[in-house]
Amino acid sequence: MGVFWYQNLYVGKKAEKHKEKIKRKVSMRIGTLRVYLLMLASNERNSLDIINAAFLKQPFYKGQDIRIVGIAMSYEEALELLQQIAKEVYENTNGMDIRQYICSKHKFGKWRV
Repeated sequence: MGVFWYQNLYVGKKAEKHKEKIKRKVSMRIGTLRVYLLMLASNERNSLDIINAAFLKQPFYKGQDIRIVGIAMSYEEALELLQQIAKEVYENTNGMDIRQYICSKHKFGKWRV
């Protein structure tokens, strides 16, 4: 089970300068309290989950593949990214199926040093 990153990762303004460090820590599942992740929801009827990266240490996430779509340095910044994603999806599809748009548009891959 692994951590997979969206090919066109959405990154908040504050997270931009720490992007590679965040990706390394999250990929190793090291708790990072100030980082929020936008991930494909584990329930396929939903689009995205926003969680604090420290939650990846919980047993629930240890046995799952995680597909990360965006990273932010605060919950507010994560909500801004979600708004940006929703706007992009609507402008490109005239709909709001975020999950379908993300899964059909781009690929996910492992982080590499």
